[in-house]
Amino acid sequence: MTRLSPDEEASQAYLDIDVAAVGGFSLALSTIFVISAIYLAALPHVLEEAYFTNKTEFVVHNYKTYSNGTLYFDYVNEKGKKEGGILGDWFLRFLAGEYRYSFGNSFANYCWPRVVPTAQWASSTYRAMQHKASVQTLLRSSVLFSMSNSLFQTIVLAHAAIQSSPLLVLSGYGSVAVDVAHSLSSFALTAIHVWQDEKMVFMVYTAADVALCSLVAKLILNVFLDNTALHQLFRIASAITVFLVRPIILSDISTFNKRTVCDSNVYPAVFLAQLLAILVIFLNSLLQIRRLRGIRMYLSSTLREYKFQLSI
Repeated sequence: MTRLSPDEEASQAYLDIDVAAVGGFSLALSTIFVISAIYLAALPHVLEEAYFTNKTEFVVHNYKTYSNGTLYFDYVNEKGKKEGGILGDWFLRFLAGEYRYSFGNSFANYCWPRVVPTAQWASSTYRAMQHKASVQTLLRSSVLFSMSNSLFQTIVLAHAAIQSSPLLVLSGYGSVAVDVAHSLSSFALTAIHVWQDEKMVFMVYTAADVALCSLVAKLILNVFLDNTALHQLFRIASAITVFLVRPIILSDISTFNKRTVCDSNVYPAVFLAQLLAILVIFLNSLLQIRRLRGIRMYLSSTLREYKFQLSI
């Protein structure tokens, strides 16, 4: 069996994949997830004092203290029997003025109530992601769905630059490494919850910083890989934009993680900064898919598979 020509291999392939079409589908689905998340995040919400059931309210107003300082409560139930128990650290949060809110199946999440300033009428997507499981699920799903596809596209475009100048080869391989860093940091940013992953919350700020810096690096490397002048101009402008909004986004994350408040309200500049970063990611992905038009991936049988099929 001799080596097949490109046309013969295409005609005999058992799987023919349009790389740009698959990338377009992946981007469209991820975009739907992100738009849905932004919509849910933008809905005004203030977490209420949901822990005040009748029993909890009774405990708050009638708790007692042992001589060693341990807090406890007791009461007589409906059957006339005395019940009670030791109160843990969570109860100290109630006494300090914090609220408890549910996140998914967990109820061990706490926030500080506050009077929202009138000027903070916009909503932070990151804060809403820590308040609402639906927002976090949508954003995390978007990242997970696009991770492998984005990396595959980057590898294909990097491979196309191998026969080019050393600068393009370096840019191609560099873009693969940067894409890995961007995907992993984006996943950490959207997966870690301020209370459910309390021991790892210190990683969020770093993950956000890596995600933004790797996005800037990705845009700059694509300037060398894409020789379309308009695309290059867009990516330079986008890199500058991400660089400028970076401190605003990081400040919002740091402020919220240090003192988790019960609302997602922020100044409009914060919401705009987050929206611009998301828009840059979308448009850069769209331009990358445009460069993949006409590229197809064929899967055909190897010689060993071919001989095996003949022997059956």
